[in-house]
Amino acid sequence: LLNKNSFLRELKEEGKAGLRIVFVDKITKPADRYAVIEVSPETREAIRRNGDKLCIDFERCHVFDRYHVIQCYHCQEYGHIADSQYCKRKGATATCFYCAGEHKSKDCSERKLKTEKIRCSNCAKSKNRDEKRLCGSHKAGDYSCPCYIREKAHIMTRTAGCSLQTKNSY
Repeated sequence: LLNKNSFLRELKEEGKAGLRIVFVDKITKPADRYAVIEVSPETREAIRRNGDKLCIDFERCHVFDRYHVIQCYHCQEYGHIADSQYCKRKGATATCFYCAGEHKSKDCSERKLKTEKIRCSNCAKSKNRDEKRLCGSHKAGDYSCPCYIREKAHIMTRTAGCSLQTKNSY
């Protein structure tokens, strides 16, 4: 990466290049492969100034920001994982990811029958009337879910070198 991208090499020489390869996708067909790298704010800004492009081998690849929104698969809320001390429903029956019913997602009859009775448990519990009204249009964790979007924005505000206006994320 440093050999093909002189701006990154210059940052490394200045001692400002922070870059760590998290993983490389080797499963999908070669044209669709991707890599996830963790970079310092200075490195991300340098990539942004380079048009959000990096040279890898003989290709010029587009760079996207990626944010991992943590979701509990027991209660479907954000910010913790199942069986953590932060799960408010830890000892209670699981909440379904698909229909918001009180059963495990893997046992959901709506999912197995592929019916249109999806329901977002997060929007259903929301105090916001607009979110509550939308709960029947998507499942928990859907990228279009207002609760998911709010959690992702919250994560973005805690990320160094990040502003909501300049993001090209997915």
